[in-house]
Amino acid sequence: MGDVYAILSEADGLHPLDPDDLERLALAAHVTGRDPESDEVWARAHHAWLSRGEVQRAVRCVFWLGAADQ
Repeated sequence: MGDVYAILSEADGLHPLDPDDLERLALAAHVTGRDPESDEVWARAHHAWLSRGEVQRAVRCVFWLGAADQ
């Protein structure tokens, strides 16, 4: 999962990721112990889904953001 984090993090530095890839990056950050980065990316994914009118997907990101803090 560390490889996934590295690849997606590098890609995000080159151009903003789409919301699906932001979710993948957030999960990869979480499972590799990068909790602050995970929180930041979950929040970005949440806002990206909201901007597309995808409320259910946005809510799922908030769920993961809250679950990660437990």
